[in-house]
Amino acid sequence: TERKTYEAWSFTPLSLSPEEVMSHTLDAELESRIRSIISAEAPIKDTLLKKRLLSSLSLKRCGSRLDEYLSSLISSMNLNTTEEDETVYHREPYGGYSFFRTAPESDRYSYQIPACEAECAIIWVLENEKRMMYRSQLLSAFTKALLYERKGAAISALFDAALRLALSEERIKESGNHKFFL
Repeated sequence: TERKTYEAWSFTPLSLSPEEVMSHTLDAELESRIRSIISAEAPIKDTLLKKRLLSSLSLKRCGSRLDEYLSSLISSMNLNTTEEDETVYHREPYGGYSFFRTAPESDRYSYQIPACEAECAIIWVLENEKRMMYRSQLLSAFTKALLYERKGAAISALFDAALRLALSEERIKESGNHKFFL
């Protein structure tokens, strides 16, 4: 398992109004940008995908009509997805990952990290610690691996989702005395 640096998608901005985006005349451009974002940042959650797309269109927020329009456009694209607390987009059909990425919070907050990626941080910790760990020890090491200074509610929720996923996919195990190991 590998720790990498998260790199946000770089783009040439367009300056569009929500009405122009929803006019259907730019659907090919929107689809191209969506595929580029997924190619650069997958796995990526639906809300972050839309945030990146809106930023590239010089739009600050997504009203309900625009969100509905983008959701419809994205769902018509036949993309590789899985469901967590929201839809996660992948470059290819999901088969597990072997990396996780660290990033400054300006690029991606902890609640924007998919559990399928965070699960790799747990595995990375266990590989590097080379020992069984209690949940609290694993959570502390997980937080440090992602380069966060403190454990907050969002980190704990991400850890819990990643731990459940890693256990369900049998990528890690739990001993009788509640220690986790590979």
